[in-house]
Order: sequence, then C-alpha cells, then structure tokens
Amino acid sequence: MIHRIVDKILLILGISLFMFANVDIGAIEIISILSMVIIAVICDLRREESVAIMAAGLFFVLSFMSTSLIVVFPIIVYCLFSTYDIEEIISRFAVTRREMLLLTIKGVFVVFVIYKLSNLNVDMNVKWVGYLILVLAISFAIKSAFINETKSLYKGKYDDARLEVLMAKRQNQQAMQKNQDEVYLATLKERNRIAREIHDNVGHMLTRVIVQMQALQIINKDPNLKEPLSSVGDTLNLAMTSIRKSVHELRDDSIDLSIGINEITKTISDKFEVTVNTAIDSPASGIIKNTILAIIKESVTNIAKYSSGKNVRIEVVENITFWRIRVFDDGRNKDFEYNALSLENGSGMGLSNIVARANNLNGRVNISSDAKGFTVLVTLPKENKS
Repeated sequence: MIHRIVDKILLILGISLFMFANVDIGAIEIISILSMVIIAVICDLRREESVAIMAAGLFFVLSFMSTSLIVVFPIIVYCLFSTYDIEEIISRFAVTRREMLLLTIKGVFVVFVIYKLSNLNVDMNVKWVGYLILVLAISFAIKSAFINETKSLYKGKYDDARLEVLMAKRQNQQAMQKNQDEVYLATLKERNRIAREIHDNVGHMLTRVIVQMQALQIINKDPNLKEPLSSVGDTLNLAMTSIRKSVHELRDDSIDLSIGINEITKTISDKFEVTVNTAIDSPASGIIKNTILAIIKESVTNIAKYSSGKNVRIEVVENITFWRIRVFDDGRNKDFEYNALSLENGSGMGLSNIVARANNLNGRVNISSDAKGFTVLVTLPKENKS
C-alpha cells in the first residue's frame, strides 16, 4: 500500500507543478487537481478495477468539455493498470473474454489519452512532458503490479510454510499420543501376564501345599505338632489370600475402561454404526469398572437381539459424585418406560441384570423406549455406601 501512495503522490505533484508552470490556474485546474486526489484515494481504498473504469469513462466524456481535465488521465491510467497482478491479468486475458474486453478498454483509453495530448494547442516541449508523465504513470503501474505479485508469492510461500509447521506439529503430537497409548497398552498386557503367571504357577503350588498341610493335620497324632502345623496352615492360607488379592488387583488394573468398552462394541460393529463417547478424568475402582462394563455388555446384548435400528451411542461420563452410563439405539419402539420392580422380578428381556448390578452399588436405572429409540440410563455413586 505504501508504494502505491508514494507513486500517486509523485504523479499528482508532478502534474500539479507542470500545470503551475505552463497554464494559468483557474477553477477548472483546481477541480482537476482535486479530482486526481479523490480518484487516487478511492482507487486505493476499493482496489476494484470497475472503479478505475468508471472514472476513465466519466473523464473521457468530460474531456470533450474542457481539455484541462486531461491532466487527470495519468492517475486514471495508473489505477487501471495497477489494480491486479500482472500474472493474473495475463492468465485471464488468455482464458476469458471478459479480461480481453477490459484490457481492450484500457488500451483504447491509453490511445485516446495520447491522441488528446497530440491535439493540444500547446508548445511541443509541453506535449513531450505530458507524454513523459503518461509513461511514468504506466511504469509506476507496472512496477506496482509486480510488487503486488511478489507480495502474493511470498505470502503464499509463508502460508504454505506455516501450514507445514502446523501439520508437522500435529503429526508429532499424534505420534507422541500413539506412543503413549502403545506403552500404556503394553503395560496393561504385562500386568495381565504377571497376574496370570502368579495365578497359574504360585497359586497352584500354594494350593497343593495347603491341601498337603491339611492332610498332615488330619493324620497327625502328636499333640506337640498340632499347634505348629495349625500355625503353618494359617500362614499358608494368609499367603494364598494375599496372592489372590494381588492377582485380582492386577487384573482389575489391566482392564482399561475405554478399551473394555471398545472390545464390547466390536461384537455389534458389523450390524450397527457404534459411537462411543467417554469423559473420564480418573481411573475407576475395580468394582465400578466391572459394573460399568457389565451394564454396557448387557445393554449391547439386548440391542443385538431385539433392536431394529442402525445406530448405537454409548456414553460414560465421570461427574464429581457419580458415574453416568447411557446406551441408546435408534430402533423404532412403542412409547413406554420400564418399571424397576418388574425388571427386578425378572421381566424386561434380560435387563433385570442391569438393575441388579446397579442396586448392588446403590445406583439408579431408567430404561425407556419411544419412536426415536431405546435408552438405558444408569447412574452409579462414586462411593459405595451399601
């Protein structure tokens, strides 16, 4: 924008000095100078080719009334040829008739300006100065067009580079997230393997030792050995209980809630479009996790058996004091709401298991159906108060 303002100021100053040096300044000349300034400002603000063409047409007509208005033509020529990039003008000229027509109008206007200059009743030197100003206007316009083209080129390169940086950053974040997920899954698998090894090897060996110790206690006839054998048996039972607890905790931790939900949905993914939304901020306890997965599994099994819909949505949301589980399918049904008592008594297409599991944790169940679909909504308190 700065270079265009400088170009127009130079042209206006040059034309004004030329007028002051060669003609008597009157009202028409003042109007001409003001017209140059107004046209320069409007063309720079709008940056539309139509504005320059309208100005050219207007002063083309007015020039027949007063030859003094010809001094406005260099500014109009500048506006005509600096509106678009040179490359764009050339490409459109080669492609569209509209651009060909516009360029023809511009060329005719330049020829008209030259014609008007040549017919001025002034000294030849003055005419040559007029030609020089016209050439300067065209040169400035071409220079401005090339500057615009260069700026557009560099801006395009900058935008491309910025986009590449953003894409690289996003890919890096995705790669880091994928790596973290892989490490987490590997950790869960290793925990599960360790739990299985403890259960299959150490657990079985301890069970054999406990059975043998119980047999020794039965066949023992020595009163002095009764208490030591009982103490050893109690220690073995305590060790077995501790191992079972450790194995149970390892297996609970090895089942990620989101992964467990996705594994369950695989059973119906061939028949339904399944959407899973989870908002989990902290790991769920083992009993909560198993209950949530069991509720979702019961709901999914019911959908697979009875639903006529195509879409299934599963939501698990952790709130401050409770968990909310919602399973929805869009199968068409009659309007009704299941009664909790009827579900507890065994009716409701196997959904009584959902109520039973929720009741074990003091949860609430709402199962409803209408023309839009079938919904299972369960809330479970975070702290079990049963």
